[in-house]
Amino acid sequence: MCCSDSVLLMADCFTVLAQLKHLLHLSLSRCYHIHAAAFSGFEQTFPTVRLLDVFGLVHDSQLPSLKNEIPRISINSKPFSGVARPTPALCPKHHERTMWGRSCRLRFKM
Repeated sequence: MCCSDSVLLMADCFTVLAQLKHLLHLSLSRCYHIHAAAFSGFEQTFPTVRLLDVFGLVHDSQLPSLKNEIPRISINSKPFSGVARPTPALCPKHHERTMWGRSCRLRFKM
């Protein structure tokens, strides 16, 4: 389930999302009102989740401890989400096509 960029979501939403008994992938990237401390006990609340995206919520320095706390869940393993916003092609600052600072090769076939 992709909730990324839902800037008004708070950790209170976990009680509602936990009702999804077959939830495998949860994207909470850039939901800035959910703090890293909210992921304590995440495995008990979401026993079926295998993938968790928290880009923009957890600092790189905090990521190893979060991965140790919930080891069976893959965290931030998919940097490009369904709500990815590529850098505009006309942006003079970026000559290469990038998405979130990572270069990518965009292909289009007709």
